[in-house]
Amino acid sequence: MTDLSEKKNASSEPAWVAAPQDDPMAISLRLALGYVSGKKETHYAAELGVYRGRSLQVLMSEGMATGANFNWIGIDTFSGLPPLGEKDRELAPENSPYLLRPMYDDTTLREVEAFLEPMGMGDRLKLYEGLLADVLPSLPERMYTFVNISIKTYEAHLQALEYFYPRMREGGVIVLDDVYNRRFPMAEMAVNEFLADKPEQIFQLTGSDNVGLVKRGLLVKHGPDTIARIKR
Repeated sequence: MTDLSEKKNASSEPAWVAAPQDDPMAISLRLALGYVSGKKETHYAAELGVYRGRSLQVLMSEGMATGANFNWIGIDTFSGLPPLGEKDRELAPENSPYLLRPMYDDTTLREVEAFLEPMGMGDRLKLYEGLLADVLPSLPERMYTFVNISIKTYEAHLQALEYFYPRMREGGVIVLDDVYNRRFPMAEMAVNEFLADKPEQIFQLTGSDNVGLVKRGLLVKHGPDTIARIKR
């Protein structure tokens, strides 16, 4: 785990620019703040699948722009996709590149640290390097306002949802980055299996980011009152 407050050359002035209003990540973070109570308190948020840090940068920038107090964690192997499981190989489209060679391995923890350091987050950002199975049990116990899951594989989705779903605040938002991604159909299967006995539904969020038009899944955590109304 790396705490960016340990960096000695961090800028005293945060370097950030608010995301475009139609960026789906920015939209989802604003929705989370609208749904949960206590905007002025500390909000905990996470991104699983940091890669080079671009989407985490967008999310942290949007958090700053709202004026809310966010503490962030980012989790990644920083060495590519985790090992593929049986479901991944079974569901992967024929000739998918990740069946033949490593993917998303053109990044390192040090490079992401350097990329995010100018934002001046200090101890409000912690990066964890490793597989979810190893990292999640080591996290401090807390409730989350926002979680972005961008991890592609079947087993990793189940691990992420099993950990974070019960730790979401009422009104908290989970973004499912790959649930509509045809290159990784195992993500949709894992999400659907996990939510089969849950009251929440997935909403489609469409917007534009730096690669063009994108679709993401959005899950808003129900509280006891909401669940009671649904069951009536």
